[in-house]
Amino acid sequence: MQLVGATNSFVRIPFLVGGALQGFLGAVVGLLLVMAAFFAVDSQFRSSDILGVAFPKLLFLGPVGIAGVIVVGIVVGAVGSLFALGRFLDV
Repeated sequence: MQLVGATNSFVRIPFLVGGALQGFLGAVVGLLLVMAAFFAVDSQFRSSDILGVAFPKLLFLGPVGIAGVIVVGIVVGAVGSLFALGRFLDV
């Protein structure tokens, strides 16, 4: 793309958006899997006589924690994309 006059930003932006999207999807899928495991373990704890007393109420992440995990996923995806750009492209 640079050979036909594209600027460095024009080359970088699609890769950064793709990396951020992959980070977002990875964070959401990871949260869904952890949430499913959490609720499975929580239901087992609640039905147990011994563990139900030891762990009276387990709480999953709140909205701020979930948003934080998603933001970190987006940032990690974008930074990973930047490293790939720096390593394989001369932009």
